[in-house]
Amino acid sequence: MTKEPGSEHSTAPGYRAFGGADVQELIDRPDPAPGPAEVLIRVAAAGTVLAVGAHVTGLSVGDRITGFALTGAGSYAGTTLLLGTSTATPPGTSPTGSGHTPRTGSTASSTSSAVPPCAGSPR
Repeated sequence: MTKEPGSEHSTAPGYRAFGGADVQELIDRPDPAPGPAEVLIRVAAAGTVLAVGAHVTGLSVGDRITGFALTGAGSYAGTTLLLGTSTATPPGTSPTGSGHTPRTGSTASSTSSAVPPCAGSPR
C-alpha cells in the first residue's frame, strides 16, 4: 500500500452514548485502511488520494478524484474510502465542479429509468 506521510487520523461523526442527534459528535479516529481495490481520500469537493490499495492502478497518492464513499461516515468524515476504480479529475477542473460529477450522473441515470419514454422514442 502506498500512503501519504502524516495522514493517519481524522475526525468523523459518531456517538459515544445512546440517544438522538444531540449526542452526536465529531470523534478523532484512525484513518480506515484501504483494501486491495480501494483508495483512502481526504474528503473535499474532490477528494485527494492519501493511500492506494495494492491492486489499484491508474491512481496515485496526491491525485484528486471523485466517487461515492464506501464507509458509514462517508463524506462527513475527514477521510473515507472509495473504490480504486474511481476517476481522477481532469487537470484544471475546479474541486467544486469535480464534486458535482458523481451526483449529476447518478441523478440522470435514476431519472431516465424512472420516467417512461415518450411515444415513438427509442428506449
